[in-house]
Amino acid sequence: MHDEATRREKVHALAGLLWPAMVLVQLVLFAHASRGGAVTFLPWAEGHLVFAPWLMAIVGAALVTWLGLSAALRFRFGRDPSMRRLRWVVGAASTIFAVIHGWLVWGRITFGGADARALWVMSVDSLSHTGPAWGYAFGAAALALQLEQSAAVASEVFAFPRRERNRLWYRLLAIVLSALLLLLAYDGLAALIGGQPLLGGAG
Repeated sequence: MHDEATRREKVHALAGLLWPAMVLVQLVLFAHASRGGAVTFLPWAEGHLVFAPWLMAIVGAALVTWLGLSAALRFRFGRDPSMRRLRWVVGAASTIFAVIHGWLVWGRITFGGADARALWVMSVDSLSHTGPAWGYAFGAAALALQLEQSAAVASEVFAFPRRERNRLWYRLLAIVLSALLLLLAYDGLAALIGGQPLLGGAG
């Protein structure tokens, strides 16, 4: 039985849930808006560009907090030592992807002055190359796995749920949610990369 988690561990667990969830949900929305090509993407992007600086600030603060506390906690990543190595690898991969994606999307808007059409052209151009396309495929998968593992860390740190059977349902729900978000992200990314979404519709 673990002793009670410290405040530092609890803040680390909450920050670890926030940043991958926000990046993955944003990627899902970004990809979903791309399913119909520029016709659907441009109106969506024009209505959401104003949120880019706020998203960048919130996710950046959560990510920096998580990374700083990870170092302070000696990269324990929860209270299960058997999962430490996997969580270290997943955390490194998802962090790199989140930073690159954040700069390519939110950074271009916030600091580069990109409008909706420029963002669409740059996204399609970038993902038309094999390297970036595979990078986004693996990056989205790393984010989904990071979110699932962050949910597991939060469960360990907060000792929630209390009953073992409920804890299994909680883990299953986290896995299903992460997999669903990944599928939705891939659906829209397929429209950007290949011109046709995975789940039908006009690319």
